[in-house]
Formats: sequence, C-alpha cells, structure tokens
Amino acid sequence: MRDRFALDSLKFLEGKESFPPDRDIPAISAVLVAGVVYLMPRTKSSSTFMGIDFSSPAGWQRIQAALDTTVRLTVDGNTE
Repeated sequence: MRDRFALDSLKFLEGKESFPPDRDIPAISAVLVAGVVYLMPRTKSSSTFMGIDFSSPAGWQRIQAALDTTVRLTVDGNTE
C-alpha cells in the first residue's frame, strides 16, 4: 500500500510538472513521501513532532506548506 501511494504520488507530480532533467525526482519524492508516511502513524502516539502540533489542522497545514515549498524549489527554484 505504501509503495502504491508513493508511485501514485510520483505519477501525479509528473502529470503536473515538467521536471528538470538534472534533478532526481523519484529520489526526492521518496524522501517526501517517506516523511509523510512516518508522520501519519507517529502522530497517533504523540501529538507533537519537532515542535509542530499535529492535534490541530494548523500543524498539518504547516507540513503541506513545507511540501509545497520543497516541490516548487525542486521544480523551478521559485518559492512564489
């Protein structure tokens, strides 16, 4: 299931963007997806991680914003 989620995520990204050939998108995607996959079960046993409170939507919104920024920087180097 996790591998399927990862592959689906990569296909989604490839459909949305044209990636620079000098960037290893599968490896970058693996790191991002692994982080999210780790956080999901971890937050069931502890509501905070690295100072982020996952018991409220604001914590997950911070993660979403960080993922968005990382993807934008990876694709075109632009955070705007």
